[in-house]
Amino acid sequence: MENKKPNGAGVRFDDYKDIISGGVMLLFAGGILLGANQIKIHKLSSLVNAAFMPRLVGMAMAVCALIVMVEGIFHLKKAKQAPPSDVPQEPEIPGVNKDEPKPLIATILLMIGYALLFEPLGFILSSALYAFGQIMVLTLPENRTKKQWVLAAAVAVIVSVLVYVAFRCGLDMLLPVGPLSMIGLG
Repeated sequence: MENKKPNGAGVRFDDYKDIISGGVMLLFAGGILLGANQIKIHKLSSLVNAAFMPRLVGMAMAVCALIVMVEGIFHLKKAKQAPPSDVPQEPEIPGVNKDEPKPLIATILLMIGYALLFEPLGFILSSALYAFGQIMVLTLPENRTKKQWVLAAAVAVIVSVLVYVAFRCGLDMLLPVGPLSMIGLG
């Protein structure tokens, strides 16, 4: 079922999805940047401080959002100029249903869980749990083998530890440790 304009042009609602999602992403990036500017920092602190990463993430997200929106605008212009039969369709990916909301819902729930568990479990444990969950959400169901579960867990733990070490030792930034403080971490 195609959503065509009444004038018969080859423009469908799907042609606007990049512009809309880019706009939502840009608003979210703006919120992150506003929140980052509310972080209190010492006047004598260096360039790398508590607000550095949120600002970096917000700026990177804003740039990505703008890229998505510009690509969406170019795609929309092409769709408006092409006859209805010439509008390219997205290729089908085996095992992936674009209209299935479960992965999106799972990702949102994982992010909420990560935010809620960050302080009590600390950076390493909450990040490892989030990364493991996200890897499994993004893995096609038919590829979820025991080997894949072990690999996902290993990657999640190793990446979380490496990022913690980079922040703690490289950037000299404190992150919540949680229960791992019992073994002297932190």
